[in-house]
Amino acid sequence: MALDQMPRFEVVLIDSKEYFEYTPAIISSMVNPSMSDKVKIPYSTIVKNTHLHIGCVDQVTKEYLVAGNHKFPFNYAIFATGSSYTSHFKGYNFSTSYRTKRINLEFKELEAAEKILVIGGGN
Repeated sequence: MALDQMPRFEVVLIDSKEYFEYTPAIISSMVNPSMSDKVKIPYSTIVKNTHLHIGCVDQVTKEYLVAGNHKFPFNYAIFATGSSYTSHFKGYNFSTSYRTKRINLEFKELEAAEKILVIGGGN
């Protein structure tokens, strides 16, 4: 994160989880659960000078935003809202252990299936 390297900025990252997840690779994890840890990168290994707040933004004004019980004043705000789709993987529990458990459950369901249809398998 480029802003993290600039001491003139105080950067606050608000996310619902403590890690970055490369979501398109989740499908690979479903067929090979050992991949699940490889698609997650803890923010602590990416950013060093950034304050990380785990939660969701509840309110935004021109001067501050509110996430949970915390009020964050700002001069500039960057909103990266992410994606949204219906899946067990886009639930509200983003803990690493829960996500790993879900991937293992999906793998077991795939392993037990008699027929699997793959559409848009990519390269």
